[in-house]
Amino acid sequence: MVDLIAHGRGLDYQVAQVYAVRGEKEKAFEWLQIAFDNHDTGMLALLVDPLLRSLSDDPRYKNLIARMAFPATS
Repeated sequence: MVDLIAHGRGLDYQVAQVYAVRGEKEKAFEWLQIAFDNHDTGMLALLVDPLLRSLSDDPRYKNLIARMAFPATS
């Protein structure tokens, strides 16, 4: 994990995924915010990413989805 963070420029979303899978929600949300701020294209998978499923009941997840402003589906 340390190597990924140290050498993984542009992999902010993937760092968040690892933390989410490990059950480290605080760190996962910290890295999701970094990914959001850096316009990481991984954020486009936020709604359907099974690796982030453990975060879906958290209000911060719902807030992040709202901030992503995904188009409405019919």
